[in-house]
Amino acid sequence: MLIPSRRKFLRIGCRSLGMLGAASLVGRFGRVNALAATACPTDYKALVCVFLFGGNDGNNTLIPISTPSNPANSYSTYAQVRAGLALPQAGLNVIGNSKGDQFGLHPNLTELAALYNNKQVAVLTNVGTLVTPLTQNQYKNQLAAIPSNLFSHLDQQTEWQTALAQGAGVTGWGGRVADAIQGCNTAGFPTILSVGGNALFATGAQTSPATANPGQILGLQGFSTSAASAARRAALQDLLTFDNGVTLVQASNTIATNGVNQANFLNEALAGGKALTTVFPNTSLGQQLAQVAKIINVRVALGMRRQIFFAYLGGFSGSCGGRGGSFDAKTSCSGAFADPAAFNKKVKVLFLGIGSVEGPGTKNFSDELTKAGIHNVYFESPGTAHEWLTWRRCLNDFAPMLFR
Repeated sequence: MLIPSRRKFLRIGCRSLGMLGAASLVGRFGRVNALAATACPTDYKALVCVFLFGGNDGNNTLIPISTPSNPANSYSTYAQVRAGLALPQAGLNVIGNSKGDQFGLHPNLTELAALYNNKQVAVLTNVGTLVTPLTQNQYKNQLAAIPSNLFSHLDQQTEWQTALAQGAGVTGWGGRVADAIQGCNTAGFPTILSVGGNALFATGAQTSPATANPGQILGLQGFSTSAASAARRAALQDLLTFDNGVTLVQASNTIATNGVNQANFLNEALAGGKALTTVFPNTSLGQQLAQVAKIINVRVALGMRRQIFFAYLGGFSGSCGGRGGSFDAKTSCSGAFADPAAFNKKVKVLFLGIGSVEGPGTKNFSDELTKAGIHNVYFESPGTAHEWLTWRRCLNDFAPMLFR
């Protein structure tokens, strides 16, 4: 961590206050609830946010080819800067804009390119936690406004969800929007719903999100129509509504009661909805979006005019085999393992480390490499997940190998 001098700290602190001031405007969505209620629309619109967990290589997602509006932003400049990481121009999916500029989408984004060229999707660039471009010199010498923990993966994910580049946020920008428009929906069902588990993005100051993960059975389970079951259910309801005077317990009971009521309401609406004809991919994201479509399909029964959905896509960590995909030593990882003897000669240690709670993917990859004749060392940190202790144990095991 870089520790600036007091003078630099004060200078950057003033800039940060400016950033916080701008961000706090987003936090004032709740104050326009009355205005939103008086101008509520009668049509229906939904915002579906797909959060990309992980570090996607944006410079190889959208690539400049020919940009007359900005000649310096060309494929030749891109290829020179990226060197060995540059993608061949011939394999790019070409898209353009009204200024005559040409860009290329990654070779695997063929369907996205088709949607763009049919004017069904747009590209929004230069977004993120930076407020201005940042040079290496500015970062090292603390000469510009810098988001908290810029190179921390988890902190940046949090800042994307809160829209606060400094400090710790307790609400997400999706939740704050829900605060402002909740009054436009008529049945009391939450404006924002997550199909990707609990997310800070969906948490508001006055509102709470609903959660409906794909394949998950909503509501209380294990009850039947028998007298004994009805008695158990009634006893549970009594416990949830009992005023025991303990604020924390009362708040927990209220959340549980709201969750049960929302699940019952949503189940009833879904039961009366028409079956979807669209076929969604049998992938994590595909099933999340199928769940979104089912809920949008019953929007009238839920009394919705405006809705926000949170879904997610993970796995941008550059894995090229063993983690849910097939592995071919000749072609996977851009052919890096095509010649095992040459690879083993060049690479002193190929170390694969993971926490035991993270699943079998890395072990499978290690086994595939071993079968292909690629020397590798597999380390598994017992009882840990994707966390600092896993990394520390991996480093402790890996570092001595460099000096043998």
